[in-house]
Amino acid sequence: MAKTARERFEEGRKAYDEGDAGAALGHFDAALEQEPRSAEGWFGRGLALGSLSRWEEALASLDRALGLDDLHPGSWYFRGVVLEKTGRKDEALSAYEAALRFDPSMFDAWSSKGLLLGDLGRDKEAVACFARALDISPLDDETWYNKGVSLSRMGSSSEAIRCFETAAGINPDFALAWFDIGVLRWELGRPGEALECFDRAISLGPPSSDVFVRKGAALEELGREEDALGAFEAALGMDPDNARAWNNKGSLLWERGQQKEAMECFDRALELDPGEPRAWYNKGNAFGRLVQHERAVECFDRALALDPADEEVWFSRGVSLGEIGRGEPAIRSFDEAIAVNGRYADAWHGKGLVLTGLFRPLEALRCFDKALEIDPGHAEALEARKALFEQLHEP
Repeated sequence: MAKTARERFEEGRKAYDEGDAGAALGHFDAALEQEPRSAEGWFGRGLALGSLSRWEEALASLDRALGLDDLHPGSWYFRGVVLEKTGRKDEALSAYEAALRFDPSMFDAWSSKGLLLGDLGRDKEAVACFARALDISPLDDETWYNKGVSLSRMGSSSEAIRCFETAAGINPDFALAWFDIGVLRWELGRPGEALECFDRAISLGPPSSDVFVRKGAALEELGREEDALGAFEAALGMDPDNARAWNNKGSLLWERGQQKEAMECFDRALELDPGEPRAWYNKGNAFGRLVQHERAVECFDRALALDPADEEVWFSRGVSLGEIGRGEPAIRSFDEAIAVNGRYADAWHGKGLVLTGLFRPLEALRCFDKALEIDPGHAEALEARKALFEQLHEP
């Protein structure tokens, strides 16, 4: 007895659920030969084709399904998935929204919409989508993690940590969640706690080289230089092309007085990734300490072309410009640093020193006063102010 379209469709669905998309496609095609106006059949065919990465054919099948039943949330949802795979993000977002209009309880649609919004830089909306998804499935560790990622990009570090911790609480083997908890704790000035998280991520394995780079940074901040160097070496053993590892290793070697080796590390980092601003910054600082300020300024300019909002680079640029007698450009650099961070005491102090050299004492005094208002214990600003004040009151 010949099989019915329904039986063939059920065989296709079973094969799809078992991960055999090729067999599923054959069953759905057979079902559609018998019942070509089956929205369910076209939907199943679209799913199978998508699993085979035959995206355009999958989209055509889903469009056939929606032409027969435009209220079917599954077809709208998977249409969004296919559109996203083919880079048509705005259309994908519209498809997810259509799926949710017809089924507001579709967890996958809320989750996928959130991920897409995050990818589009709309993290606040993404967080709202993840919250809706978690209302439906509160124990989904991936969604807690994704919510944390968006919150982290928004600068809400404490909330992001809570999300990552929830994800890790649901799934203690979630290495990436432990890694991100570590990154945020390190950024919040808690290197000891960060180190525990990085070690946890490493123990769950297999770790990426970036985990060892971050571990090295935490160890360095804790004053464990040998261990930090070992972590950077471990990162490079796993991935010799990790530019950040070369940069961090170079910075540590410089502090240990190994100038030649440090410069080689900075050069290697920039060879691998000329777009790494911190490597240009570190190389510029190295040239500054070697009293090669013209070369230092060139490096700082390269760093600022990549990240114009880094106050440390503006400050160091101002110092080097001041050292080679370019007073006005140096003042502009310090002003840029202050524009980014008005409470940057070192920048106020540096500007005051340059103004002193330009014989503009009253402006210099105001800068030293500002530095001391921000940091009353700023010894260099206090000394510079005292010397200038005495100079002004000499008979």
